This record gives sequence, C-alpha cells and structure tokens, in this order.
Amino acid sequence: MGSKVHVDMTDSSASDQNGLGFVTVLRDELKTSEGREPIPYDEHIANLMQKMANMQSEINRLRNLTNLSITLNTPLPEH
Repeated sequence: MGSKVHVDMTDSSASDQNGLGFVTVLRDELKTSEGREPIPYDEHIANLMQKMANMQSEINRLRNLTNLSITLNTPLPEH
C-alpha cells in the first residue's frame, strides 16, 4: 500500500513566490506492493512545485496584461 503523508504549513506568513510559505512534508517509510517500485515523492513534489512556479509566472503575466489593458482602456485579447 502507500505511505501516510502529513503536510505541515510551518510558516504561512513567509513570503515566497507562490504564497504558500514553507511546507514540511513528513511521511512514513515507503511500502511497496509486490512487483512495484515506491513512488519517488521527492521528485513528484519538486515537479509540482515547478508547475506551481510556472503557473504563478503565467498569473503574474496575465495580471500585468490586464492592468495594462485597463490603463490603456483597450479590450483584452481573446487568448
């Protein structure tokens, strides 16, 4: 079966790029089913954090575009 995962938002007031603060993940030892490798949680979490950073960058770009459009009083692009 899988392992239990506990997420602790240790410092939600911390300022970081995605606004989540520092996250500590505590987990039990990985257990494997017959013939299956354990899931590489560290790689998965790193991948998810990278995706969040990319999405935050896109959100900032769209926010800037929206503000510019409002300032110039022009319609936003469809895409």
